[in-house]
Amino acid sequence: MSNQTYTKLKALHLSGMAECYKEMVLERQGGILTAEEVLTLMVDREEDKRVSSKRQRLIKKAAFEQSQASLSEIDYDEGRKLDRGVVLRLETCDFIDKSRNIVIMGATGSGKSYLACALGMSACLKLYSVRFTRMRSLLDDLRLASDLKLTRYTKELKKCNLLIIDDWMLSEIDEIETQFLYELIHNRELTEGTSTILCTQYDLKGCAMKMANRTMSDAIYDRLEHNAYIVDLSQNPNYPSMRERYGRNKRPI
Repeated sequence: MSNQTYTKLKALHLSGMAECYKEMVLERQGGILTAEEVLTLMVDREEDKRVSSKRQRLIKKAAFEQSQASLSEIDYDEGRKLDRGVVLRLETCDFIDKSRNIVIMGATGSGKSYLACALGMSACLKLYSVRFTRMRSLLDDLRLASDLKLTRYTKELKKCNLLIIDDWMLSEIDEIETQFLYELIHNRELTEGTSTILCTQYDLKGCAMKMANRTMSDAIYDRLEHNAYIVDLSQNPNYPSMRERYGRNKRPI
């Protein structure tokens, strides 16, 4: 094997091609493959490595609260009233391309956060940018940020393909916080290829009632009502919660 060729490929940050070249030389495949076949294998390996690395970066930056969440682990037990067909359609992530939002409703322990994280993970694997946050953390970050940091932060939130906000309207918010959320929802609505997932214990009208500014709350409600898929995780009251069934740290939704 030519160490010089291998070293040059590594220096050019073509590690996938470098490893493929090394393997072919060690396995003596170069002599039985055409030049085009060798080049194709090396380019394919480089592409695979870059895509895999990008997926890992996207997953890390998303900061999922439940990084093990997977749509393949969803519990479709009859007592849950969760439509498998709906989940399979959402798994394609076409709602992001269509700039449609998702509102996941359900009581504490119903699996809202898990489903949101699982959808976010699916989006990362399809190379969409994702951010996960809780509403209170989001509002605190927006309040405390300096002007420069606020501009950078809001720009990032506006452009990411999928924004997941957990604990949406868990408590009442004041007028300044309502304005923050209105501008966020409004700006993302104007940006193509962006979608927002909201996890909440209340219906949309109940969420709007928790906002201080009625005009802006009505505007937020109107945008969500006409542009959101509703996933209702309400279930039989006698059916155990997901935390009760599977435990807090690792559980199918």
